[in-house]
Amino acid sequence: MSMGVATTVRRTSPLGRALRSYARATDRVSEALGWLAKWIVPICVVVGFVNVLLRYVGRFQNRSLTSNRYIELQWMLFGALFLLVLPYILKHAINVRVDFLQARFSRDVDAGNAADPSGPTVGVEGTPTA
Repeated sequence: MSMGVATTVRRTSPLGRALRSYARATDRVSEALGWLAKWIVPICVVVGFVNVLLRYVGRFQNRSLTSNRYIELQWMLFGALFLLVLPYILKHAINVRVDFLQARFSRDVDAGNAADPSGPTVGVEGTPTA
């Protein structure tokens, strides 16, 4: 018997290979959507700036230079931005963390009871949680 390192050959099933290729494809799609979304941001900013500029210039001329189309375009761009960038954000885990309140409290007090002005609630076992 040799004292060498035991090596095992691990063969992947066709399902495993298919799932890996699917994961790589969704990663590529997420990256492409993130790239597209980064170009929507300046367009949305320009549309908003032009809308505000035309509104104030129109006040000095006593005319309405703006239209609801600009506001609607800005909202549609914002909605598209949100939907396009969401897979990219989740892939890279760069989403905004909102659990900062729970980190401020001790482990025996959960965030639900800390934010509840009515006081402690009864837990699953029937004991107060706070």
